[in-house]
Amino acid sequence: SGEGTDPHALPPFTAVRTSTDADGRFSLARIERPACDVCDEAADRCHDERGELRTWAETRLAAWAEGHPPAEAVVDPDTDEEVVLRLPEARPPIRGTVEGAVPDGAYVLARSQVRPYEVHRADVDPEGGFVLEGLGDGPYTLRLLAGRRERARRTGVLAGAAVVLRPGTDEP
Repeated sequence: SGEGTDPHALPPFTAVRTSTDADGRFSLARIERPACDVCDEAADRCHDERGELRTWAETRLAAWAEGHPPAEAVVDPDTDEEVVLRLPEARPPIRGTVEGAVPDGAYVLARSQVRPYEVHRADVDPEGGFVLEGLGDGPYTLRLLAGRRERARRTGVLAGAAVVLRPGTDEP
């Protein structure tokens, strides 16, 4: 929701996720005010103090597909205008290596520092190499994980970078 939004307002949609059809079209169902019956009306339960059901003033939509960074738009949830989200072209991949012995089941997660919902994963090969693709603009935090434990971390990594992760270190 947007800045200055009523903290008691309801989300404007009945779901937080949807998918597209083959043509890339999607839809989200808006919440609908329940019908007011005679009893509710007599008890003044049909409306809040402003006579309306309060929902968020704005909603941020994000769409993504494999191999692409997400597209975003802030929309007025009460509009009937069609929203078009165009997926941007991916930036160059982050290529890296893990220094030393590669822990069993090791993988790297890259989380965008400007779009926290954007996360990419790459398995680490036996030689210690990994490639993170489908990245957008801005810095990423890389985490080397294995056995449900973080083994190394690097922040501020940009698309196209070549990195070396050293297990047992934070911010090499």
